[in-house]
Amino acid sequence: MYCKYCGEKIQDGISVCPSCGRTLTEAGPDTDTEKDPHSSVHIWDVLKPQKNFSVCSFVCWGGALVGLIALLFPFVTLNMRGFSSTYYLFGTADGIYFAVIFLVIAVVNFSRFYLADLLGALVSGIWLVIESYSLNESLGANAGLIRFGAGRTVMIIGILLLFAGGVAGLILTALTRTENE
Repeated sequence: MYCKYCGEKIQDGISVCPSCGRTLTEAGPDTDTEKDPHSSVHIWDVLKPQKNFSVCSFVCWGGALVGLIALLFPFVTLNMRGFSSTYYLFGTADGIYFAVIFLVIAVVNFSRFYLADLLGALVSGIWLVIESYSLNESLGANAGLIRFGAGRTVMIIGILLLFAGGVAGLILTALTRTENE
């Protein structure tokens, strides 16, 4: 027998689904919905949050942590005529945006909703590209005088970890749902 609300396989005669916690009606055509074992996995089944943490969750948390740590490293150094100035994202408006994105990803990851991790990684990556491009644009002909620092490199690593964790989580979810059917 399968739960009519979440589609998980449950024991016959059970009144509460152990997966979603919803109360099942006793008898009737809605309760005993038998799925075709050869049916394909629906997209919603892949996007549903998982019950247990996997390696993918820890990779995503690691990526968010690396992204937050990147804010503490120098983002860019400007060298002009013997003058050198180093800029950090920490404490700037853009740094706050990155921090919020990474913190939201870390919190949402507790639900094991890997699509959110993937979208957060994409938003962070796009934001980083825009940040780098706007810096080059604002300096115009002097753009060759800037050196991107460790903060940018570490942030790229964090974003790549988030992306890899999100993609691997979606794939793992699809494989797990297929095996359970």
